[in-house]
Amino acid sequence: MTAPKVRNELSDSSRDIGGQSRNPVGERIEFSLQGRGVSWLSQASGVPENTLRDAIKRGISRTDVAVKIARALNVSLDYLLGGGSAITRAIRSLVQDVDETDFDMVPRFDLRELGDEGKGAPLERIPLRKDWLHRMLGTSSELWLTTLLSDYPPKGLEEGDLVFCREIEAQELTEGNICLFRINGGIVIARYSFLRPVEFAQGIPVHDNYVVTPTQIGALDDMYVPIARILGKWVQRI
Repeated sequence: MTAPKVRNELSDSSRDIGGQSRNPVGERIEFSLQGRGVSWLSQASGVPENTLRDAIKRGISRTDVAVKIARALNVSLDYLLGGGSAITRAIRSLVQDVDETDFDMVPRFDLRELGDEGKGAPLERIPLRKDWLHRMLGTSSELWLTTLLSDYPPKGLEEGDLVFCREIEAQELTEGNICLFRINGGIVIARYSFLRPVEFAQGIPVHDNYVVTPTQIGALDDMYVPIARILGKWVQRI
């Protein structure tokens, strides 16, 4: 039986900007891909590349395609199609098992808004499958997302990477934790360790932000204040 067509171009308000059609569904697909490419999504979802490119450009036109894309990206139909739209409700009525898997609403924050009083308001909340989060990160509790403002070469983290974080206190730090720290009004990425690298002990210059020891943790301006542990990139546990 052929799946009903439900063109989703207008699940959000699509507008023509500068002669080009802005498709919110396509934008959410591209954001969730995080650089993996349409060919990857085609293999993960079983949807032909031409169909996916059409979905990104014009919207999703079939219920089975919407479900396959959402599952491959580990996001909910509500997020993919733009919330509680009539089209989303129509798809749910046709696909009974879509909501059997629980989702967590993971907030995304802008690190530039981080201050003494917290992270500020979330930019958005992304519904992600709990079973996928557990499989990738070992937990789905108290997670949040943010985009890195700097690189951390030892773990292949780069500025612009979307990462999963979980807040951490100084007393919770354990050997090898990769964390976001606040120091001198800025934010750095570093590994918490009881020992400095051998290179440091031998007098070889080591980037100060790569390793933080217990003696450097504190509330003074020139000391490191732990903000959150980085558990993984969008598609990779670290």
